[in-house]
Amino acid sequence: MTEIVASGYDAVYAAWLSSPAFHEPWAKHAVDGEVAPGFEHLNFARVFDLARLRDAPGLRFGDRVVDLACGAGGPGAWIAQETGGVLVGIDVSRVGARLAHERARGCALFGAGFVVGDVAHLPIADACAAGVMSMDSLQYVPDKRTTFTEVLRVLGEGGRVAFTAFEVYPERVSEVPVLGVDPIDDYATLLRDVGLIVESYEETPGWRDRLVAAYSAVLAAEPRLRPQLGDNAMDALMSEMALTLQIEPYRRRVFAVARAR
Repeated sequence: MTEIVASGYDAVYAAWLSSPAFHEPWAKHAVDGEVAPGFEHLNFARVFDLARLRDAPGLRFGDRVVDLACGAGGPGAWIAQETGGVLVGIDVSRVGARLAHERARGCALFGAGFVVGDVAHLPIADACAAGVMSMDSLQYVPDKRTTFTEVLRVLGEGGRVAFTAFEVYPERVSEVPVLGVDPIDDYATLLRDVGLIVESYEETPGWRDRLVAAYSAVLAAEPRLRPQLGDNAMDALMSEMALTLQIEPYRRRVFAVARAR
């Protein structure tokens, strides 16, 4: 399943930066026009959401922050630049990790590094991070318990993980690749089970309307998008977005903050 996700995102990331026909509807509908210039991304994080994620771990200059499923690195790079943190990103997409590295270099982020790998097996020493973050990606992770156990391992005492993710209706995705592998309908319970202290857990407002509007706009723009993105990227996007609109797999999009003891 990891290979399926990686190949799809490799195709998308290889093309999306050069596609204004994609960025225009995405910026308008997915993030309500709230785009941090130079830090564009493929999730639903508005500047307001990024600011909440920046503030939640209480990062200080030089603190290490780990970005799980970092993609092309937009949100993580923005937070590292805002806080002076040292960014470490992990993603299954080689193309995404390469773009994240180029972005960090363009922002002159000191010490930033990006690894192609599995977020359930972090190549990071114990208790070395002050913060861990993730934006709208953990629903795709095939072993979430192991992933959060790894998060707890790499966090120093009092360190925090802050993330947005989609809760999934297990009964709606039982036959669906990727989402159906390890569907979670309540991350708070899982966070507590692995030993993290949940400090905040809430549904983000307006997420469903923004998702439907953004996915519908991208699907409607296929004739303009396909020549820019190419068949592989367009097919990957259409498959995920059309299926999401059809089966409505997401219960809620949540913002969560949890602390290591």
